[in-house]
Amino acid sequence: MTPAAPAQERVIAVWDAIDASFDGYLDELEELCRFRSRREEPDGMLATKEWIERRLRALGASIEVVESARAYPYLLARVGTGERSLLNFNHYDVEVEPPGPDEAWTTPPYEPARRDGRMFARGIADDKAALLSRIHVVDAFVKAGVELPVEVRFLIEGKRTLGAPALAEVVDCFPDFVRADGALWENSWSDFDGRPLLKLGEKGILYLELRCRALDRDLSSQNAILLPQAAARVTAAVAALTRSTDGRHVPGFLESVTPWGEIDAATLAAMPFDREYLIGRAGESLRESLTAVDAPAYTVRTSPTIVLSWIHAGPPAGSVALGVPAECSAGIEVRLVPGQATDGVLAAFRSFLAGEGLDTGLEIEVRRAGEPESTDSSGWFAGVVAAAAELAHGVPPVLEATTVWIGTRALVAAAGVPVVGVGIARPDSGVDGPDENILIEDYRLALRHLAAIIVGMAT
Repeated sequence: MTPAAPAQERVIAVWDAIDASFDGYLDELEELCRFRSRREEPDGMLATKEWIERRLRALGASIEVVESARAYPYLLARVGTGERSLLNFNHYDVEVEPPGPDEAWTTPPYEPARRDGRMFARGIADDKAALLSRIHVVDAFVKAGVELPVEVRFLIEGKRTLGAPALAEVVDCFPDFVRADGALWENSWSDFDGRPLLKLGEKGILYLELRCRALDRDLSSQNAILLPQAAARVTAAVAALTRSTDGRHVPGFLESVTPWGEIDAATLAAMPFDREYLIGRAGESLRESLTAVDAPAYTVRTSPTIVLSWIHAGPPAGSVALGVPAECSAGIEVRLVPGQATDGVLAAFRSFLAGEGLDTGLEIEVRRAGEPESTDSSGWFAGVVAAAAELAHGVPPVLEATTVWIGTRALVAAAGVPVVGVGIARPDSGVDGPDENILIEDYRLALRHLAAIIVGMAT
């Protein structure tokens, strides 16, 4: 069968191949999930990379292995031909923060288990099922005898630290590879009603460390009347920056925020939000303030935030120390929304602190920076992914204009590539806790969705 065959005929042929090979695909997913691809375990990370590389080569993919001092090896692979190209972004590390104790699992996290229609394993929902599904769908095209109508690319990373600091280097060094007609990001899920969520954007991140050293060494507080206080300077600056969580008090912080269109705003406002779940995690003290928010799903996705993450000065907490600490430092996490830019926000903070007289002896270091990003929900690629989702799942998808997550999508979007997040999980998949899992049938639906996207891109 060739790309000239009717689109529906090609999709059905690939779907039939998926069904015929599905048991074998599940066995391979279990095999991949047995690898301990934890960031602090190099042997497991490299073994995982080698398994994925072998699987791609078995499909005839051309592969470039990219080494980096700040990450485990990247895999850049291509398979198929066509006028258009589809970039798949995934990662093979399985770490979450915090990962939780292994002993809390019903079955060991690296011994995949199937029960109650689900498959359980560490990293299966984030991100090994999504990763392998992109490979299995190409395999299904081969088994169906359907020629890939587009070039399918894989950009697969293994992070050493949160934030993927090496990805920018890869994007800069391989611009032609990254600059595809569309990109599928690894992150998303289906809601409890089975509607796939297509994530069209992410918040940006600006993580700052504020530091002040006012003395050469800690000194006795008996001379405190004569001594500058580093801790007081930092806490005053932190208190000023976090005066309101959404930053409305900082001149210039909100001025560049891009207003959401009517359709996207309505969709975000209609997103489900489980207040009781959040109260259960945070405590009853949250109930009154959370009840006062009319549209929490919209608010958490569209509001920038400024949060104090940590602060440290002097001896460990709980100590009785009669002294003046020589230095103090604090971490500030800023989440940005479309229209804001990290350099503009940093400049606004510096100007604000100077205007408040709080910048004396204060150093500000950028520990992590990533721009906010959003793909046009009315664009061609978003339309292809949405139509394919409805075809595969049998229900219309939800186009989520932006998500509460932060990531690195903006690095690819900046190259002019529309990016849509698709994944294989449910709200109760337990990505950040024990018994991480996916619904087995969701894996089949994901493969069908991917097949329909590939055919849809060429028609």
